[in-house]
Amino acid sequence: MLRRESELVDLFIEVIKQVSKTNPKIYPNRWLYGAEVKKKLNISESTLRRLRINNDIPYYKIGRTYYYPSYFFEKKLLENTKKRYGKDWDDE
Repeated sequence: MLRRESELVDLFIEVIKQVSKTNPKIYPNRWLYGAEVKKKLNISESTLRRLRINNDIPYYKIGRTYYYPSYFFEKKLLENTKKRYGKDWDDE
């Protein structure tokens, strides 16, 4: 049985590394802290909490810290860019 938060973090990192090896394009090994997400999206703590509660964004919690996969935000940015520029988007 895992007893310390650092052991949980180590286990989490190892799982992510293994998943990243199987498909690095879908699961890049980059997880963001809440502060990074808030800064990138220019949102408040309460908005980030609401997005988590409504399951609008994926997250993983270890101890009291929330982690967010960067691929989700990169994918959403790409989708929104394609929608905005439509036919002008060069999809190579």
